[in-house]
Amino acid sequence: MKIIKPLILGFALTALVFNACKKDEVKTTSKTDLLTAKDWKITAATMTSSSGTVDIYALLPACNKDDLSKYNTDHTITDKAGATKCDQSEPSTSPGGNWSFINNESGLRIIDKDTTDASIITLTSSTLKISTVENSSGTAQTINVTFTAQ
Repeated sequence: MKIIKPLILGFALTALVFNACKKDEVKTTSKTDLLTAKDWKITAATMTSSSGTVDIYALLPACNKDDLSKYNTDHTITDKAGATKCDQSEPSTSPGGNWSFINNESGLRIIDKDTTDASIITLTSSTLKISTVENSSGTAQTINVTFTAQ
């Protein structure tokens, strides 16, 4: 028995040393994983044209500022009403359309009643920032929207 304890201890220490020497594996997170991991809430939005910049977020009613969007792995979007509802009869969740990556995952296409193609400026585990250009009466308007993961 006296030989077995030091032998087991020796094997345990050897295993510890070899495991400690293993290189850490680098895990990469896909853009799909980043987008679908959490709910997203709008935290900033601006519209810029030749007339200047307008803070769209400041114009949103408070009841819309706490709403969330969930990008699902099946490429659907679920809209979630926040605690402050504009209409108390509003459902807690509703279909929000479909999404897909475009342009080698540098863009995001959102299809609900309309189709919106946006460039992805930032996509991390905590922030999604997109930008799109729309034409209104011949005037180009750049819309930047920032979402924060919840």
